[in-house]
Amino acid sequence: MRSMSSLWLSMFGDQKYMHLDMLVVQERYRGQGYVSKIMMPLLAECLEKNALCTLETQTPSNLPIYEHFQFSTVKVIPLPNSTLKQYCMACIPDSAE
Repeated sequence: MRSMSSLWLSMFGDQKYMHLDMLVVQERYRGQGYVSKIMMPLLAECLEKNALCTLETQTPSNLPIYEHFQFSTVKVIPLPNSTLKQYCMACIPDSAE
């Protein structure tokens, strides 16, 4: 798992960022807006601070959820000797580009 880390964040150089480390919604609470309740204030703060927002997921089915919040996949890191991949994503506020 060592190759699957947050080292990819160095690609942004000195750009300020906030990193969403973990977001989990229990199955019975999915589809009730809990992700939005977390993401919207976080993205608003990133915009206010002119910072990008970053995250990682190893679950391909999560990609559309984050893409809904304007995240883009900026790097995919395969885990050696495995089918597991780390999808590195960033949401770049208009003023941070």
